[in-house]
Amino acid sequence: MTIEECLSLTGKDPVERSAGIQGRWPDFIGIGTIKSGTTWLWECLRAHPQLFLPRMKELEFFDSRYDLGTDWYRGFFAKSAGRLCGEISPQYVHCPQSFGRMEQLAGRVKLIVCFRNPVDRAFSHYLMDARAEPGLSYAEKAWQFDALVRQGGTKYVRFGHYADQVAPYLARFGRAAIHPVFFEDIAVDPIRVFRDVCVFLGVASDYVPDKLGTRVNASKRYRSAPLFNFLRSGVRTMERIGLDGLVLFLKRTAVRDRILAIVEVRDDYEPMLPVTRRTLMEIYAEGNGRLSRMFGRDLASWNRA
Repeated sequence: MTIEECLSLTGKDPVERSAGIQGRWPDFIGIGTIKSGTTWLWECLRAHPQLFLPRMKELEFFDSRYDLGTDWYRGFFAKSAGRLCGEISPQYVHCPQSFGRMEQLAGRVKLIVCFRNPVDRAFSHYLMDARAEPGLSYAEKAWQFDALVRQGGTKYVRFGHYADQVAPYLARFGRAAIHPVFFEDIAVDPIRVFRDVCVFLGVASDYVPDKLGTRVNASKRYRSAPLFNFLRSGVRTMERIGLDGLVLFLKRTAVRDRILAIVEVRDDYEPMLPVTRRTLMEIYAEGNGRLSRMFGRDLASWNRA
């Protein structure tokens, strides 16, 4: 495809433009949560011969790209060729408007939602964003995160109120149509987790993907935060001047992956401050109890330091 052809895109690549009404709704959707194993699940499901997932993991249709229209969304699944198809966008469960747009699919799609100890999830989410801030030591990040937690209203804290976020989906879609995956189980017994998902979707559960035991989307840092911020600024400028179609095209091809491979490097992070953990545990204790009852899962370990 030439640059000129890319620039002519209006949010649709050639497959999607030709698909139109030939597209279809997905059979399943992963709705969340951020930093809770959704990338691992996406990699494993994409490898299953009976399933079809687009190369672009986070379509974000029901939250930030709804204005692109249902044909744009359905076009992603036009080439499923009889396979069950789906997508995973972990932002959905955190965005109230996503539920209002998705509830029309009740009775038509199954939902998968990944959960993680909300204390650890919050810190992991913060550290993912903090990569763009150059020069911060781990100690400075820990103190900065503690300050954000004490402010109370940041997204890192809000996104951990799982019971509130998943409640409308349970009420509208029904418990039988929603499958929970717990991040902690992936580390202990990934094959059981994957097989349970396959059983839920109704596909062969004896398939073992290559990345089953691989740590996917592990903690990373940028080799150069200024370089990353320059690239991100470029992307936002392209979106602002009407080249959002080109941005989406790059995201769903290997170009984006190659760029990230250049600017990212594996990293291990230090734990948050003990006082921060205690504060977050108190914030989440009541909601964890409700989530436990919703899914019949003992979550007592989430309430221990």
